Amino acid sequence: MPSDFTHCRELGVTINGQPFPHLIYHFVLSYSDWEKARSVIRERLKA
Repeated sequence: MPSDFTHCRELGVTINGQPFPHLIYHFVLSYSDWEKARSVIRERLKA
C-alpha cells in the first residue's frame, strides 16, 4: 500500500481568517487501484 503526506501550507488556506496548515494523506491499494485522500492536521501513524 503506497502512501504519502503532502504539506499544503503554501496553498494559503484559512478558517475564520486564521491560517490552516494542513496535510493531505493519500494512499493507494495498487492491485485493485483503489485510493483515498484525506485532510489531516499532522502526521501520526499508529503502530
